[in-house]
Order: sequence, then C-alpha cells, then structure tokens
Amino acid sequence: MGAKGKATEVVGLLAVALLSMAVRPLASHADIIITLEKADQPRIKRPVLDRIKASARRGGITLAQAIDRYAARNPRMTADTPDGPVTYPDVLIDDLPLVELIDLRLAAKSLGMSYEQAIDRYAWQPRLNEIGERLLRTHPGELSGLALVDGAMKVRIGFKNEVPDEAVTLARTLPVEVELQGRKGFSESELVEVMEEAHDSLRARPEVRQVQGRYDIDTGRITLGVRFNEETKKNMVADLQLPPPTNPAISIKLESGIGAQMIPEDRYLRGGGHLKRPGDSRSGCTSGFNLVSVTSVTVRTAASARHCALSTLIYSNHSVQGGSTTISRAAVAANYDLARLTSGSMITTRTFYSDWQSSRYVDSVGTSPFRGQLICKFGISTGAGCSTVKLINEFIDDPDGRPVRGLVVMAARITERGDSGGPWYYGGTAWGFHQGTYSPNRLEAKTSAFTPAYLVPTALGAQWKIYRR
Repeated sequence: MGAKGKATEVVGLLAVALLSMAVRPLASHADIIITLEKADQPRIKRPVLDRIKASARRGGITLAQAIDRYAARNPRMTADTPDGPVTYPDVLIDDLPLVELIDLRLAAKSLGMSYEQAIDRYAWQPRLNEIGERLLRTHPGELSGLALVDGAMKVRIGFKNEVPDEAVTLARTLPVEVELQGRKGFSESELVEVMEEAHDSLRARPEVRQVQGRYDIDTGRITLGVRFNEETKKNMVADLQLPPPTNPAISIKLESGIGAQMIPEDRYLRGGGHLKRPGDSRSGCTSGFNLVSVTSVTVRTAASARHCALSTLIYSNHSVQGGSTTISRAAVAANYDLARLTSGSMITTRTFYSDWQSSRYVDSVGTSPFRGQLICKFGISTGAGCSTVKLINEFIDDPDGRPVRGLVVMAARITERGDSGGPWYYGGTAWGFHQGTYSPNRLEAKTSAFTPAYLVPTALGAQWKIYRR
C-alpha cells in the first residue's frame, strides 16, 4: 500500500520543512511497507544555481568556473573566522554551502559523472542525515537503518515496530522515492549491542586470535568470522557456543576465518597535516580533526588513528602555511582506532585540510551516516577523493589483537598508506578519521574505511569532542 501526498516545491533549505510541515493523515500504518512515490515528493527549486548555470552557458565556461566567479563576487555570510581565513568563503547558493559544492565537484571526478549529475544525485543527502538524527532523538531504539538504493535515487528507512507518523512527515520532505519499512523486529542499536557482546565473549576465549563482525540491517543477521591461534585447530567454529540473542528477530552466524586482515595504512600521524616519525622520510600518517575539552575551550589537542600514535611524532603543515612541531601520544582508545595527541608548540585550530593547500572550518559533526551516502576524504598519500558508504558499524581486531569497532566501510578504495588518521568530511561536517582498508568477506575487494567522528567521546572520554566553529 502506498501513502501519497500532493507534490510540492521546496525552495532553499529542506531543513525548514522538518520543523514546519504538519502531519498529514494516513489511511493506516498497519502495512509493513509504506511507499512515497517520487512523483509525489517535493521538487527542489534552486533559482540562484539556475541563474549561475545560465551564465555559464552564455559565457562559454564550465559550471564550476561560474560558481567560483559567483563566490568571488559575493561577501561572506559571516565574519566568524577566529582561526584566520580559509580557502573558501561562507557563501550559500540557495540551500547549498559553497564547500559542499566544492566537494560535489570532487565527487563528480571520483565517481565518473558530470558536475550537474553529482549535484542532482547527492546535494540533497545532508537532509537525510538531519532526518536520521531527529528520528534517533524522538524514537530511540526504533530505527533499524537508513540506506540509499537504486543508484542513490531511493531512500529506505526501517523501524523495529510500526512506522511513526513523524517519519512519514519527514520523509515527505525528500526529493526522491522513499520506502518506509515497519515491524522489522529489531533496531540498529540492538544489532550493534548484540554484535559487541558476542565479540567480547569470543575474544575472551584463549583459542581465539581475531574476530571480525558485521550485520545486515535488512535481515537482522550478525555474521562473526573467527581466526584461531596457530596452535589450535582451524575448524573449531563448531565447538564455539554463543547464547542466542534475547531478541528472536536477530540471528548470529559464525564463520571460520575472517575475510581480510585489517591493514592499517600506516604506523606513524593532524586535520589533514603530515605526521611522521622523527628522522624518517617515509609517508607516515595524516592528522585528523582536532579536539577540545567540553569544560574548557583553552584545553585542546590533536587527534589521529590509534595505530598512528607513536610516542613521538613530527607534525607538519602543508607547504603554503609551513611550520612543524614535535608532538606526542596523549591517550589511545581501547576499542576504536582513535588516539589523542598533544599539539606541540603550534596553536590547535577548528580547521582542517580538505585538499592540498585548501583549508576549511569544521561547522558540525555527523552522527548518522547511511548506506549510499557520499563522503569525501583527504590523506597525505592520495590527496582528496570521494566515495559512498557501503557498510556501517563493522568491527575487526587489529593485528595486535585490539578491537577496532564502529567502522564505516566505503564502496571503493580511494586511499593508500599514509592516509591513516586523516579527515573524512562533507562540506563543513566532520564525518570521521581514516582507518585503513577493510573487506567484509574473502570474495570482496578491500575498500577504504574510517572511524566515525561522533564516537570521539565514547572512544577517548566524555570530556572530549571535535573542535568546531
């Protein structure tokens, strides 16, 4: 049964609709699936962008060039630059910040499509993050997953029990087809909890060397791969016994061996700065978003991947800014590939490198990545690039036997050694710290993976958060 509403036109920020739209009456939410057809969804109007496109055609220049010209002619939205100027001004084109349009330019190149196609396909997606965050707040323990399907032009949202009226209302603000699935019997938070409990139980056994875990938000199945110590038999999975989950909608499958050993892309370390071992000319690592104490803005620190956190490191800016300092390991997470580092003699800022020599401010921290979402990265070895989300909340034990939880796995490998610890971002939103490469099973190629930025308080202590404007 489909629930349809009158098509509307949305001008500017769709987030306004999240606050203002009234709940429209529905015939029933008893159906397992409610479909909002694309023809009945909003059509986004971007009059300023349309004028820029027209000027590009008249002037015989590319859309990217026309956007750059528009940005250069328009003043900043705000003079809030406490850490000095950055590469791109705070210009808003309709509902799109200039920094997001810059990322979509990079995405078009990374994904092999035109700039216009990238804008049409991905520019609206931050609105889905807003919806996911709101539903997590208003319906805790109900959301069973967000995903893009059908070439990123359809949204699927699942719920443990019935589909809330609010979810339908919010879904009606998206410019694509939306499928809302109810009565799945489990939430994504339950899947994470059951998977982590099973991981801890298996890791406590002396014969187990490594455990790799993943879950399927469509079926509620958790799959755990087990690698045994060399002195034990290789076929002991049948001897392992785990108590069944208390939620019968969730199942656990055990496999012998793990798909791919986690391979940190470095062992050495800023928001996009260069980290290396003193006296070592090799690639090293990339620094991630900086952190600040929740109790005092004067207490700030650098951060990167846990496997990059040597006792002593040299941090260096990109060449245009120049400057370097010696920093050291301050703390490492027990269950996540995150570490806190000192800042040496330099001032810790709210900015990060999104590309070579290009800096921007952190304006927000992403909390709900969904399958199919476009996110970009910067690393010292490969520079800037973008990919889409394939899996979330994966985990594996690293080669030293330490748990690496909460991984977001991308659809492509766009990173190499030297990128570890670097920023994953979209626009001014901090999404994560690069971890390395990962494969969910033996048949799939390794792709890039990162640790989400929202896990910083969980991983490094509630007193720390991403330093943002």
